[in-house]
Amino acid sequence: MRDGVGVLLLCPPQMKSMGLGNPRSFPFIEPPPLASVDTAIQYLQEQGALDTEEELTAVGRLLAQLPVDVVV
Repeated sequence: MRDGVGVLLLCPPQMKSMGLGNPRSFPFIEPPPLASVDTAIQYLQEQGALDTEEELTAVGRLLAQLPVDVVV
C-alpha cells in the first residue's frame, strides 16, 4: 500500500478523473496535511498533469490510469 507523498502525488489526478472533486475538501477518514496536498498539486502542475485551474490535462488523465507513482 502506498503512503506519504506517493499517495498525495497520485491522489489529485485520480480523484479528478473519478469526479470526486477537490482533494483539499474531500472528506478523508484521516485527511493528509493541507500543505502536503498543496505541494502535490503544485508538483503535478509543474509536471503538466494539472493546469492552472487544477483541472486534468491529457498528461494528467494518462497518469491517473497508471498504477505507479508520478515521480517514477
